[in-house]
Amino acid sequence: MDGVEERVRRARWDTGYGVTVAVESVPLAHVVRGLARRHVRTGLRTALVVFGAMAALPRSNWLLLTARLRTALAQALFWAVLGPVAVGLFAPGVRGRVLGALSATGAFAGFTYIVKFLGDVSGFSPSAIGVLLVVFGVACPAGVAVTGAVLDRFPQGGR
Repeated sequence: MDGVEERVRRARWDTGYGVTVAVESVPLAHVVRGLARRHVRTGLRTALVVFGAMAALPRSNWLLLTARLRTALAQALFWAVLGPVAVGLFAPGVRGRVLGALSATGAFAGFTYIVKFLGDVSGFSPSAIGVLLVVFGVACPAGVAVTGAVLDRFPQGGR
């Protein structure tokens, strides 16, 4: 029983971290949009090191929670800032497809959580989960192809 309780406790920590990253990325990017990117990147690296170290050496659950949430905020901003930097390394005519590929890669990374959610929360059978993952796996590259082509053709939202 202890093993199950420990896994549930860890899943809650991981879920809180993931939700924080997902929810805070866009608002944080909006807040820092006027700052020099190099200063933002330096601050992010510093925050990730400091709060990562804080989380590695917790003295209490509250300190661990504080460190994890602050690390999640730094990671949320990290992806919002570094995504455009990575896409900017490519020629303007293919940046939409590159952005789509990065997004699809992130979606594929979430498979671990999706499988657990589909089985335990949504109640799908293992065979149905397999079919859903195949559909998702085919839909991601198709979405990248369509959306990337549109973004490459209209890179500034139609302006």
